[in-house]
Amino acid sequence: MNHKEIQALIEERSEWCVSVIIPTHRTSPDRRVNSEILKKSVIHARTLLDKKKPPIDTYNMMVKSIDKLLDEFDPVHALDGLGIYVSPDITQMVHFPFPVKEKIIIDKSFETRDLHYFKQFSSPYYILKLTKNQASLFLNDGTQIREITNTHFPMSVVNDYAYARSTLGTSFGYARKGFEKDKSVIGKLRLEPFYRGIHQNLKQYIKAGNLLINGSKKVITDFEAAGDRTLRIKGRIIGIYKNKVELFERARATYYDAMQNEIQSMIDSLEELPGTRKTAIGIREVWSAAVAGKGNVLLVEKDFRKTGYTLEDGKQISLQVPAASHTTLPDVVDQVIETVIDKGGRVVFTEDNQLEKYEHIALILRY
Repeated sequence: MNHKEIQALIEERSEWCVSVIIPTHRTSPDRRVNSEILKKSVIHARTLLDKKKPPIDTYNMMVKSIDKLLDEFDPVHALDGLGIYVSPDITQMVHFPFPVKEKIIIDKSFETRDLHYFKQFSSPYYILKLTKNQASLFLNDGTQIREITNTHFPMSVVNDYAYARSTLGTSFGYARKGFEKDKSVIGKLRLEPFYRGIHQNLKQYIKAGNLLINGSKKVITDFEAAGDRTLRIKGRIIGIYKNKVELFERARATYYDAMQNEIQSMIDSLEELPGTRKTAIGIREVWSAAVAGKGNVLLVEKDFRKTGYTLEDGKQISLQVPAASHTTLPDVVDQVIETVIDKGGRVVFTEDNQLEKYEHIALILRY
């Protein structure tokens, strides 16, 4: 799925939104149970929908849509998780490349935590495949992988290597001078302009640094040494892959790992921020800062949830039922996420327990 499709699910609002999310298995024999688990979850979802008493036409249409996705499910190509999202206007199946927890929810919007997390790893990125004589560029836009073919790519180098001729010696004898240059030196000199040309052409496409490079270790090292260091490389795929499917699978894994490393770096940076008044730690502090519009980057575990209660002013949150008049929030964390986004902040989702020492949620402040 691409960003636009995921965002459509996140933004969907309707009286009847069914979310069925289940863990699945990539390998046999475990993947044989995928269909059984999904069938049981779908039956449960239909039962819950029936209890909500939607209009009969809406109910029949949605049940038909759910059953259609059930029939389309292929357990052989399952990943780590599966999501089925159905409303009167949307029918969508999502394969998650990370573990999920089972959730069957009927609400006025879809269950979005796993969608937000997935969105983090579905940004478009480029794959530069390098050999000694050729450079090919591919784009993974989240829906498909296609090769860039235009006046810039693919690029090739003409094999114009020639030995430098030796010259006769001086009066010191008949020894030859001007020994032939080492072939590897000539090869490197020949390739440097080629590599610089690739760097220049890449600037036409790479705006956000989402670039993976594939090639032998030596070729990648020489390519990077020939550049102007302004090209941001997200990951390197060492090795020669004649099978493009294998290369693209390796690229997905490399991109995912690179994103995880970036998230971990953000978590590590929290160590330097406490005491500088640039962070809010824990749901109470985070709520107050988010409501005040101070949130720059929210770090939150993707399955962290908390019931809370707000008083009339809505600026303070209580995790215990207040004696005074209050409003119950089934999930304070969802409210914080929406508030940070609405006020122009960014939300970064982590794996469960990655933020345990920060009470599972932390907010980096603007000021």
